[in-house]
Amino acid sequence: MIGQKIKELRTSRNWTTRGFAEKLGVAHAMIRRYENGETTPRPAMMERMATLFGGTLSELTNTKPMKLTGIA
Repeated sequence: MIGQKIKELRTSRNWTTRGFAEKLGVAHAMIRRYENGETTPRPAMMERMATLFGGTLSELTNTKPMKLTGIA
């Protein structure tokens, strides 16, 4: 689950929910909602999180980037 991954990454950096929320410009209650699985961050928010964590969106979501190929 994305919420669990967000919490793991946040706590591994010793960031509080309040501190992480400030970095993202959202209320700390929203971070708790993400982490508890009550809501899922929108793609733009996940991109911002990935950037703060120093990774990519695919790493945050545990997906592999798609390889784009030309039309056959």
